[in-house]
Amino acid sequence: MRKGIKFTVYKLKSNNQGVASVVVAVLLIGLLFTFLSYMQMNQIPDWTEEREAEHMNKVADQFSQLKFAVDMLSTIDESGNKITTDITLGTKEIPLPFLESGKSYGYLKPIDDKYKINITDHTPNSYSYNLESIRYSSRNNEYTDMDFIYEAGGVIINQDNGNIMYIGPYFSINYASSVDITFDAVNFTDNTGNIHTTGHGSAPILLEYLRKNVSTINNVDTIDIMTHYPSAWYNFLNSTLVSSGLTYGSGNDFIIIENNKEVSIDFNDALLVNLNLRIIEIIFQVGPGWVIN
Repeated sequence: MRKGIKFTVYKLKSNNQGVASVVVAVLLIGLLFTFLSYMQMNQIPDWTEEREAEHMNKVADQFSQLKFAVDMLSTIDESGNKITTDITLGTKEIPLPFLESGKSYGYLKPIDDKYKINITDHTPNSYSYNLESIRYSSRNNEYTDMDFIYEAGGVIINQDNGNIMYIGPYFSINYASSVDITFDAVNFTDNTGNIHTTGHGSAPILLEYLRKNVSTINNVDTIDIMTHYPSAWYNFLNSTLVSSGLTYGSGNDFIIIENNKEVSIDFNDALLVNLNLRIIEIIFQVGPGWVIN
């Protein structure tokens, strides 16, 4: 009997499961990149702006603490007394994988001969005083850049659209038979040779009380202030004088003229105005590398 021939037929099957896995992986990678792109373009700038805004509020508080420290030294009034404080210069990156957020930086430095007080009496004699200030300038990525300036005892906030007196100096007026003004103006001295400090970390500051120089000028005619922030000083001086009972306007008790980088108070000749100007001398040092006397 003839034997039959057997044939074995193999059926080929496509690996649909493997193909589906690759497609899913590609889709997931694409979705991940889309998500990261969205976060980088939308969320990260918003988070960065929020962090930088919080940092600006923190610097404002730290300048308030700086003023408080100087006021404490002035009240104690003993040469050689020291207080330390600090200013946070910037913010660090947001710690998120695969995403980039820029650091913000800041500059802290003393500003020499940018604030001057000129006083003229009815003799007429003139008296001039040059004061050194402290300025912090931010370098933000998203939030509006701001300057914080400690000038002549007051804290000023400056932006591109203007400046305001955040905390006023001690400028007291007693208006009775005469106008008696007491003005505590702070003058900083940097004896370390450090022009400025920059970065995003914390900058420690050493403040040392030196002395208080008192000048009494009677029968004052005009007070002229040279400053880079005339609007802040104009509004502060005007509101302070008016709140003491003096009347603003030509022919009244005083007028104030704001011209470029100068603010001038012109008192009525019929008023007797006496000024007690107290210049508070503070040594300002930014660490590290403090010079201790």
